[in-house]
Amino acid sequence: MNRKTLTIILTSTWLLFWASSSIAGVTEYQEAVDAYNREDYKTAHKLFLELAEQGVVKAQYKLGLIYGKGKGVAKDYSKAFKWWNLAAEKGNGKAQTNLGWMYEMGKGVPKDAQKAANWYQLASNQGFAKAQEKLNLLLYKTKEFKNLKEKSSKEIKDLQTINAALNSELNQIKSENAKAIEATNQANAKAEQEQLASISDNHSELNTGSVSFRGDALDVASYSEDTFTEVGDYINDSDRLHEAINSLDKKEFVTAHQLFLDLADKGIAEAQINLGMMFESGQGVPQDFNEAIRWYRLAADQELIKAQKKLNFLLNKTKENLQENTASSSDNSSELNTGSVSFKEVKLASIKEFENLKQKSSKEIKALQIKITSLRSEIDKIKSTKARAIEATRQANAKVSEVTTSKDLVSKHLEKWVRAWEKQDIELYLSFYSKEFKGSKERHADWRTSRQAAFKRPTNISIQLQNIQISQNKGTVEINFTQTFKSDGYSDIGIKELVWVKNGSDWRIIKETWMPHK
Repeated sequence: MNRKTLTIILTSTWLLFWASSSIAGVTEYQEAVDAYNREDYKTAHKLFLELAEQGVVKAQYKLGLIYGKGKGVAKDYSKAFKWWNLAAEKGNGKAQTNLGWMYEMGKGVPKDAQKAANWYQLASNQGFAKAQEKLNLLLYKTKEFKNLKEKSSKEIKDLQTINAALNSELNQIKSENAKAIEATNQANAKAEQEQLASISDNHSELNTGSVSFRGDALDVASYSEDTFTEVGDYINDSDRLHEAINSLDKKEFVTAHQLFLDLADKGIAEAQINLGMMFESGQGVPQDFNEAIRWYRLAADQELIKAQKKLNFLLNKTKENLQENTASSSDNSSELNTGSVSFKEVKLASIKEFENLKQKSSKEIKALQIKITSLRSEIDKIKSTKARAIEATRQANAKVSEVTTSKDLVSKHLEKWVRAWEKQDIELYLSFYSKEFKGSKERHADWRTSRQAAFKRPTNISIQLQNIQISQNKGTVEINFTQTFKSDGYSDIGIKELVWVKNGSDWRIIKETWMPHK
């Protein structure tokens, strides 16, 4: 057998083997597809795996589909990625599209919009309309959503900054208001004490006995604690929260919802999380995950841990559902949608999602704005209350000062009155009496004449005052004391009352009574 004949025989043998192997491969692939279509996933998996390991691209794609959808095996995105990646690198457009989806959604791989776009582009280049649709949508969303998120994020951040500043201001003004109220109470108490306090220390020369003030308590300020009840209005929120929880336990959903809503709008985190749970479960309200997420987020932003857990769980849940729907759409049967989809249609679909995000951000912004308005209103209210408290304190202190000044001045006049009498300084003595003063049924002029005559008698006079009592009524200061009078050849003791009236900036005696001891 010559060399040429041998070559022909070997070549023919190899071609025959290749052809039979190729036919067998095609047959096995079809068997695998048939098994998959009749939902015999165990057989399909076995056959696809054998072919995939042999480098059959279609089998690699199908095997990735089995792992990606969890057909007959546990769902495993890492294995799905492995086989789709092998098929995609060999130019399989369906595998390339699914890899784009994995990178876009972060399934089995970290999210990477750029890699997602690259795989979508490769599949689009092969005429896969589904990949082109997803690419257009991704590009549109990336740009528009980025702009919206940046704008919303900035606005929300600015509002949160304002909110934090107002909360800080509110706490400060509450503290200042409490101090103002306390100052008012102390001023009122001081005023009352002034009505009852002793002045003996200021007049030791005159007073050797016990001293006490008499008369009614001084009306320093009418500003009572009732004036400030509005400061504590917010304290009742805890009672309303308990009421709402009890209503929920009793399945009184309408009442519970209204109470929670009122409290949630005021920024009460516990009310917000309960409202979120009602929307999540559909208790008393239509089930609405978006509303639930919104209330959970507001509570979570206040660092309520259980709200943060609820939010994360629900976000993952809704995200999983969305991704499963997307995957199901992408993986529907073993073939991708090859129909023609216009960018206009893609844009319209994206706009809907865009508007949902916009509406969500708008709600969050509106909630913050309402909260800020409420905080500002509360601050203004407390500031007003504080201003009234400060004014009441000022008035009380002014009256206290006036009372103290009046008593001090009159007591000094009393001392001078005594000394003028002892020294028989008639002009100084008479200067302490008002022009309206009358003696016992005497005219003022007659009384002055009689006093002048008495002072002309040469005599030694000694006056001692004891048990001095001073009180202030409206427009007058009353002084009561025990008076001991001694002169050459005469002495007496009794109770005297001097009523002083304000005369310009000074004080004068308007009335004098005497009751001798018996």
